[in-house]
Amino acid sequence: QGNTVEEVERLEKIEKGTLSEYTAEFITDKEQVGISKKTLLNYKQCISYLEMFFGSNCNVREIGYKEISSFRRFLFAVPKHHKYKEQLKGKDLKLLIEKKSKLLNGLEKQHINTVIEILKRSKSIFRTFENIGYIDKNYFENLDSISVKSGKKRAYKPSELKAIFTYC
Repeated sequence: QGNTVEEVERLEKIEKGTLSEYTAEFITDKEQVGISKKTLLNYKQCISYLEMFFGSNCNVREIGYKEISSFRRFLFAVPKHHKYKEQLKGKDLKLLIEKKSKLLNGLEKQHINTVIEILKRSKSIFRTFENIGYIDKNYFENLDSISVKSGKKRAYKPSELKAIFTYC
């Protein structure tokens, strides 16, 4: 069809590209742009979760809405500071979560803000993949947002209001 060698190679890369390849390219681009070390570290943390769930050799074109939804549920099940938990070292965390392992009993789950941050970074990474043409659709864009509720609200008692206004 008149495709150049470069075009054919690019199309093959898109067809066979893995999460590991594309995220390595993403990180290299971010390093060259000169983003802060903290932001870079956050992206790398996000990528580790993506690879933990999907596998580093996963073809990103095969990640759809259903898989993204499962990834979000997985993030909510991951124990807080899991890398530092002695009983989890060397274990397949995804498998432990899927099998509802007793090793996870009693371990505090990640904070909702951590999950939101990972999903936000994932959305950004996959937006880049979409813009480059590695994927046709960024399914992270379709995820419902997670709201963080800040405790119960209550009305002030008249005595509390009086104390506040008297103080002022």
